[in-house]
Amino acid sequence: MQPKTDKERDGMVGAVESVRHEIAQIQKKENKWVIHPRKLVLVTIYDREGKRKSETFSNKIYGQSLSEHDTNKQDANGNITEHSCYVDGVFQYKMFLAYDKDNRKIEQKTYKTNGELCHKTFYKYDTQGKIVEMYDYNPDDKLDCKHTYTNEYDLVGNLTKVTVRRWTYIDNELIYEPLCEIYYNITYFKS
Repeated sequence: MQPKTDKERDGMVGAVESVRHEIAQIQKKENKWVIHPRKLVLVTIYDREGKRKSETFSNKIYGQSLSEHDTNKQDANGNITEHSCYVDGVFQYKMFLAYDKDNRKIEQKTYKTNGELCHKTFYKYDTQGKIVEMYDYNPDDKLDCKHTYTNEYDLVGNLTKVTVRRWTYIDNELIYEPLCEIYYNITYFKS
């Protein structure tokens, strides 16, 4: 079996040249859900063979700086199995990730700087291999919240929009709230 290209590992199919990731936060204002303007998160550019030529991250998203330095360890399939985050040179957290036979992330454990488990996350996927549900548990295995993802695809089969909703417990009551819309603006190489 031939190893996957960067483009394939990123979940893209076809002659993808670039992907522009944008996010629009959703907040409740005056008892109405308001979708904020899109903010650029990331631009990824591929060559014709599917190798990632560049990734450019936005410096700030909603007033928060992105982490200055991340370190990753990968398995033989190119999956990130360990991720450490540093902001301004200070260690913030570490994640350990597990994958299924199709190289889809199925579990993530996040640890605080003192090594204490912060939370566990589990993932479910649709038939195209995209996340449709995410469950966050606290260290005591109590469900903190559930996220659902409504995915939209283009004619080639690439993800173009994800609407994220959260179900969370507030005062022992399960509350629903929309969180954001994520857009993937894709350009394709011309034949």
